[in-house]
Amino acid sequence: MSPKNGRSESVRKLRECYRPARIRSLLVGTSPPDGHFFYDCTTGGHTVSTATREVFEKVYWRGHEYPGKVEFLCDFKRRGWYLHDLYDDSQEWSRKGLPERGSEAWRRLVDVLSGDELEAVSALFKSIEGFLEDLVRDSRVKPRLVGGLQYVARSPQVFKENLERLIRNLDGLAGGNQGSPGGERRVELA
Repeated sequence: MSPKNGRSESVRKLRECYRPARIRSLLVGTSPPDGHFFYDCTTGGHTVSTATREVFEKVYWRGHEYPGKVEFLCDFKRRGWYLHDLYDDSQEWSRKGLPERGSEAWRRLVDVLSGDELEAVSALFKSIEGFLEDLVRDSRVKPRLVGGLQYVARSPQVFKENLERLIRNLDGLAGGNQGSPGGERRVELA
């Protein structure tokens, strides 16, 4: 087994450990960057994981910190949140770009989207937002919230604000912009 295939397999296994039985809100990324996999408790730095954790602490823990990353990931899973990457390897994303209909990456995403109780689907990056919206529109899944979170590593503030707005909309908390319930709609993000 090549190192690349070994990493892809370990990424897949680790991601599966934190996959909730009922996915309520799906975040979709391109691929885990080297050294910053969302579900890896040994990685640090200011990543999607760190920014997401900070928003969860603000909204659900009233500003208190999780004791550690494992506790955050377990709470993320318990609340029905899941992050799925189109590819398990950043080199694959660089080579292939958006998955073609019928490809392995496309089929894996369709499988994740097949949950009957999926309420929200959000692209982490602007580059995949249109692709994800088209896929959701063409699928049998009809989440009530669809949008993009616009993560930018150098400036995660917009992502944090958008994620907080998504959480508040999803949970009916103050600070959301709930419109009429039912049916697919975009979350008004920055």
